[in-house]
Amino acid sequence: APVLAIETSTRVCSAALQCGGRLTGRTRTGVGIHASGLPSMVRELFEQAGIAAGDLGAVLLAGGPGSYTGLRIGVSFVKGLLLPVPRAALHAAGSLPMMAIGAWLKMGLAPGAGVGGEALNEEGLTGQESSGSRNRGPVRVHATIDARRQHLYSWCGEFASDGRVDEVFPAAVRPLEQIEQGLRPGDVVCGTGWERLEGLDRRVHPTFGESAIRAETLLRAFAEPVWKTWFMSCKPSDFVPDYLGGYGAPPCG
Repeated sequence: APVLAIETSTRVCSAALQCGGRLTGRTRTGVGIHASGLPSMVRELFEQAGIAAGDLGAVLLAGGPGSYTGLRIGVSFVKGLLLPVPRAALHAAGSLPMMAIGAWLKMGLAPGAGVGGEALNEEGLTGQESSGSRNRGPVRVHATIDARRQHLYSWCGEFASDGRVDEVFPAAVRPLEQIEQGLRPGDVVCGTGWERLEGLDRRVHPTFGESAIRAETLLRAFAEPVWKTWFMSCKPSDFVPDYLGGYGAPPCG
């Protein structure tokens, strides 16, 4: 059955559909774009695939932390979409781990591929120009979302060559200084707001900005056994976004 994925935790509004072995996505970026952009993108995906909401088998959702408005719009849309489709399941994952997986995939890696493929960061540096991109062994990825003032929502995970992820720092709101102290040479940084980190040497820390934030990543992650465990099955009517980070309490009510 078709699976829809939605990511609205930042100013990036993204939707993707897996249908009949084909993955298609739509992404728009901007302030205030979610309310009008999300419904139109999902409608385009459904029309292109020739399906309706009632054909869905599941919806994947980036459930936070992040923008209060973006998350609220995304969750409200999903609840309205699934209300008449009781057989469709809802699976939510933390926005920050999904961004980290997106960055890891953009480095040309995939579960089982091993580390050492050429990376391409936001400045166009390849693996030969960017230390850390050709490391052998685990790669630490820091995912961030701008929390304004002197803070970021942040999460860090260490990716093994087969894609397995060990959480290093759980999702939380952290001062910029604390995040800076946790950076090591070769660590990858992705998401939004990381530009404010002092001492971030992009020749030492490969970086991925909003390009790492895509709904397609949720579909890729859900299809991989090593990443599917990051999702939680939720009852749509009871789902509560994780506005502040960490899923310290179950997000499903």
